[in-house]
Amino acid sequence: MSDEPKKKRARWGRRVLIGTGALVVVLVVAGPVVVDRILASTLKSMVESQLNADLQIASVNYHPPYGVTVKDAALIGKDDDGRSAALFEIRSIDLKLAELPFGKGPLVIKELLISEPTIRIIQTDKGVVGQTGLVKD
Repeated sequence: MSDEPKKKRARWGRRVLIGTGALVVVLVVAGPVVVDRILASTLKSMVESQLNADLQIASVNYHPPYGVTVKDAALIGKDDDGRSAALFEIRSIDLKLAELPFGKGPLVIKELLISEPTIRIIQTDKGVVGQTGLVKD
């Protein structure tokens, strides 16, 4: 009879160990994806709160504790006829943050390294696209 409680405790211990291991694996695999998506959303909302344009990002990778790499970013504005136009494209941006990127508020960027920027100046009959109305009041 005394062996039965020991077996139940051993089974319970194995289940807790397996459950904890599974949780750690999920956090290690899914955690970075969740953080990357949160950072991409934060960057987009920061830009879109200041500009009448959309920020498109192919990927964002967080490098703890203060590094972020953005790949294939484009600032998409609209011309006077409402057509979308890529005004600014960047192959890669490496950000060094001044603070951890968690919590409320904007990202505080300490350093910004841009690789392969492309600026498009689009001349129309009404002027240069983005010359006026790009920055929000």
